[in-house]
Amino acid sequence: AKMDSSADLPPIFKKHGYFLLPVKNGKYAIVRGDGFHRLENTSSATNHISRIKFPLTTAGRGSSEMQYLDYSFNSGALENVLGMQPLYQSIRGREFSKEFRFSVNKTLLEVSSVQLEVDSGLEGEDSIVLIEAKINNPEDFIIRQLFYPYNHFKVVSPDKVIIPVFFTYEPATKTYNFWIYEI
Repeated sequence: AKMDSSADLPPIFKKHGYFLLPVKNGKYAIVRGDGFHRLENTSSATNHISRIKFPLTTAGRGSSEMQYLDYSFNSGALENVLGMQPLYQSIRGREFSKEFRFSVNKTLLEVSSVQLEVDSGLEGEDSIVLIEAKINNPEDFIIRQLFYPYNHFKVVSPDKVIIPVFFTYEPATKTYNFWIYEI
């Protein structure tokens, strides 16, 4: 059931325009429509001067999404891109969703206790930033990766603005990319 991009869809789903969404832990809905978002081209690049005052000797020990994401946070790049500070790391990993509902092409879906994962969640005084991270830029990604955590945290913290962010690191160019979305 893991279909993070349209390339992961079975041929029969592609042919007939379906995708899969979890509705309860272990239960899925087969939905007609396009559940994937094509990444916009990144048109402008800026250089960022890190606020880190000394070499982080443990930062370069691997090449995981988390390490690049942590470095973007520690260096101040993430706060700079978002234009907000201070932000505090407060969410990471897997948990089960609160109940929420939404429609896809007039099909009402009720979601309850679905496992979701937030690669990084940062909290500011008035907002929560939820980040999905990838190494390299995929052609597209399943909207669920940002949409489900967004809805879950709207229930958990209804008075804060929820900001979904898609993050990639491109090792070949050593480029950090950020897409900030509104739902």
